[in-house]
Amino acid sequence: METEGTTQALDAAADSEAWQDVVSALPCEVQDVYFQPDYVSLDQTGADARALLFVHRRGEEVWACPFLLRPIPRIADASFSRELFDVETAYGYGGPVSTSDDADFLAESNRAFSQWLAARGVVVEFIRLHPLLENQRWLAPEVEVIRDRETVSMNLEKPVDAMTDYDGKARNMVRRAERSGVRVIECPPLAGIRKFAELYEKTMDRLDADAYYYLGEGYFRGLAGLAERSGWLLAAVRDDRWVAAAFFLRGANWLHYHLSATDPDLRLPGATNLILHAAARLGRRRGLKRLHLGGGRTRAPDDPLLRFKRSMGSDSHAFCTGKRIVDPADYARLRRLWEKQHPSLVPKFGDRVLFYRQRS
Repeated sequence: METEGTTQALDAAADSEAWQDVVSALPCEVQDVYFQPDYVSLDQTGADARALLFVHRRGEEVWACPFLLRPIPRIADASFSRELFDVETAYGYGGPVSTSDDADFLAESNRAFSQWLAARGVVVEFIRLHPLLENQRWLAPEVEVIRDRETVSMNLEKPVDAMTDYDGKARNMVRRAERSGVRVIECPPLAGIRKFAELYEKTMDRLDADAYYYLGEGYFRGLAGLAERSGWLLAAVRDDRWVAAAFFLRGANWLHYHLSATDPDLRLPGATNLILHAAARLGRRRGLKRLHLGGGRTRAPDDPLLRFKRSMGSDSHAFCTGKRIVDPADYARLRRLWEKQHPSLVPKFGDRVLFYRQRS
């Protein structure tokens, strides 16, 4: 009988090179930007948060999962016998990657991860799975997987200049923006990050976005650095004024529409369509296979943002989340305490996996 493999947890701050080596050794199709240490570190907010990569090896096979490890905030004056933690995918997508679909190896890897989590006081894990990888197949059966919403992508292996996969309205919007004098420029991310951050915050204000979507200065600074190496900042400009802008991040095969913003005082029709068209052309020239646009702001099938993305995309994908309850007793106690202290929040946030992080 083959002996069980070895495990390690790599820290993005202390073990970035070793982490990168793990990702670089994976098959090309799973070497996406979301698994890079610089990406996971973007969401490492707070002094106590740690960006980690759990790695399990057996022979030549590797199972790895990036995540954020954070202490669970205290609720009222409740005391626990130990400090409690949770694990969450960084903003965007993540979850496990594996070089093998062997059931025994996957069970062994998930068992090793569960044991590691339990030994460190982790109560629950929340996973945002990767829609293009469909990596829920590498999770243990006891992880609850829930379909969240549809996402959309553009096939960059087909010519994009003719816009044949866009619907008629999207093609017209691209041409309308061009006729109105809008052009798309590639802006050095570090030079343009301040302007983008200001535009992004105004966009979130206009949308009355959830607090989750407001990103701090550290996040934007890190994003600019990452995009200098693995992405682009594209801006739609007219008369030297930014009309809209978007960050795109790239992995080995895929380009991702990461963040976007528009000027609320100068919302020119077609500007964002033109940015996505320019990004698709740029990605195709770089040999990338797909531009993932993401999904809507809500789970509704008629969500306006989803409809916009469908108008330019050629394929749809299922975005799923995963929940692993490591300590059911402590998780249930956290729920009782939080619901007692914040009864008014239960209707809106009570079904969230990390409900206790909502305080207002």
